Amino acid sequence: MPSAGAGEMIALGIVQQPNPVLNAHTAAYDLPPEADIARHDFNALRQVANAVFAIHASKKGLGVAAPQIGIDRRIAIMRPWATENRFFATPLGDGLTER
Repeated sequence: MPSAGAGEMIALGIVQQPNPVLNAHTAAYDLPPEADIARHDFNALRQVANAVFAIHASKKGLGVAAPQIGIDRRIAIMRPWATENRFFATPLGDGLTER
């Protein structure tokens, strides 16, 4: 698979450094009341991660954080070592949950 460049990431709507939004404070989810919002944001991240994975199979893995796609919440999705495994970083930061 070809390597994804900055232009391809921008075309997918992914913000990259040095954009200051990536250094801004993000809010945690208030769970369980905001569970539906967290699921929506996770699905948005999963769609973007799948699009990146389709053009860029990294041997080191890949990850997308919510601020990179315009969501100012504390959530990220990671796909390690070019596999189909997905890991969800919990909004409270208390570990990883396999999906």
